[in-house]
Amino acid sequence: MPVLTDFDIKLFYEINVGCSNKVLDMIMPWVTEIGGGIALFALGFVLVLIGRKHARITGILLLAGLTMSYYFAKLIKEFVARPRPFMVLDDMKMLLTADGYSFVSHHATTVFMAAYILSKTYGKWYIFYTLAAIVAFSRVYLGVHYPFDVLAGAFLGTVIGAILFRATGEVR
Repeated sequence: MPVLTDFDIKLFYEINVGCSNKVLDMIMPWVTEIGGGIALFALGFVLVLIGRKHARITGILLLAGLTMSYYFAKLIKEFVARPRPFMVLDDMKMLLTADGYSFVSHHATTVFMAAYILSKTYGKWYIFYTLAAIVAFSRVYLGVHYPFDVLAGAFLGTVIGAILFRATGEVR
């Protein structure tokens, strides 16, 4: 079980309070939705419906990855049962609430799974991983996850993406 360390709490406050500004307060709730599943589901669904062979395979991988990410993250969350930051910390900036437990970040899991699959399929890894990192950052900025939650989610999502991608062979 991940222990809540002083470093995790300190880094949480540096991001959540230290980076706080009005522009990010407006942007981050929108950014976080990219990793929420709906946007990635829509992308996967569109690729399956109107894409060519490689795009359809990528869409299927994204949809399978969303399913795997959901269940693995949910299982880990229930097992670890780590409360979300806004439930236990004082003097933080709460811009969003979320249900359930904190560890691991489901958003980070799904967006890093997608980053792996999309970068392997289309190249341009720096675009997909930069976007994934911004989504992960948004989860801490908004006050719903600790930094270690999103790092663990990023790792889990990357592993899920790699397993799915390798199970189908070379897509590109």
